[in-house]
Amino acid sequence: MTPEESARYIREIADHWIALCGTRLLLSNAEFELIRGWRERDLPLRVVLRGINDAWASRGKTKPSSLHYCGPAVDRAERYWRAAVAES
Repeated sequence: MTPEESARYIREIADHWIALCGTRLLLSNAEFELIRGWRERDLPLRVVLRGINDAWASRGKTKPSSLHYCGPAVDRAERYWRAAVAES
C-alpha cells in the first residue's frame, strides 16, 4: 500500500467514525494504532467499515466513546470476509 493509499485508508475510517459519533472527535494515538493494525492485516476498507457499522448498530442506547469499542465487530467482519474469500 502506498503512503497515499494508507493515508486515505486512515482518513476514510476516521471520517466514518466521526460521522457516526456526530461530533468532531479527535482520534487518540491508540485508535490510530488500531487502524494501522487493520491496515497491516490487509483488511479491505469495506470490511473495517462493516465492522464499525455492526458495532454501532448493536450499541443500544450507549454512545461508544472510542473506536476500540468496534474492535471485536471488525474482527468478526474479518473472519466472515476471510471465510467467504476461502470458499470462492
